[in-house]
Amino acid sequence: MIPWIGSGLLLAGSIGLGIGAVRELRERTAALGEFQGALELMERELSYSSTGMPELLELLARDGATPVEEFFSRCKTAMEEQDRDSFGKLWRRELKKNGRLHLHKEDLALLERLGDILGRYDSEGQCAVLARSRLELTGLQCKAREDQERLG
Repeated sequence: MIPWIGSGLLLAGSIGLGIGAVRELRERTAALGEFQGALELMERELSYSSTGMPELLELLARDGATPVEEFFSRCKTAMEEQDRDSFGKLWRRELKKNGRLHLHKEDLALLERLGDILGRYDSEGQCAVLARSRLELTGLQCKAREDQERLG
């Protein structure tokens, strides 16, 4: 009897872990897609209207309902409150704080590099980096989707 109970618990635990992994991949895929959209909006705003970073972050934060919107909201708040940290530093700090993003190391590395560029160069240079970063995010999102489909 006890071996059956142990087998049942082991099976239930395995199923729970699998479901959790699939949910995390789904959330990662969604976050990568949201970041792609955000970078596209940033690129448009910088190239057509030279929107300042505080206004851009406010636009991207919307109502803060999703983890990505929450990230931009926290960046805007940190930017308003900080007095000596660079934008890249506060961007990186907020990326690491937000566990709801479910991003992998390679996703974070790409976004951290982007944060080091934003606000430091002319709008043309920033737009080029944003376009390249969007393409890289697309590749990461495709890989995440493949993983998600493979796992169920």
